[in-house]
Amino acid sequence: MQRTIHVHQNDNAILRVTFLLVLSFTLTGCALTRVSASSHDKDVDELNVIGLNLDAARQKAIVDGFVCSKDTNLNQVQTESGSHKWLQTECSKKSLELFCPQMRFIVFNVDPDTNKVVDVGKYINQHTCF
Repeated sequence: MQRTIHVHQNDNAILRVTFLLVLSFTLTGCALTRVSASSHDKDVDELNVIGLNLDAARQKAIVDGFVCSKDTNLNQVQTESGSHKWLQTECSKKSLELFCPQMRFIVFNVDPDTNKVVDVGKYINQHTCF
């Protein structure tokens, strides 16, 4: 007994569109690898780097997947508590998207006298391309 499977042209068109959509999401990764600002804030806060020396803070960020600059710059930083002269260095993490990846950043603000992290800045560069 032989069975014949009939595939209609409409079914083929639906399969092609579905395949293209899945392929598009896979290549861009937008649906899988981008995080919200609140998630990024939470992840950075969970590093608990306030009070650590700069090398220890960098190491914690590296373990969490960030790439950290070895350079620091002495900058005037304005906060709610006033103006401060702090050393600043930045760490970044790129999402896995091939096209227009999201970049997440941590900025360590370090007291130049003690080399301890006194404040942490964080932001996201979305690289939206559409």
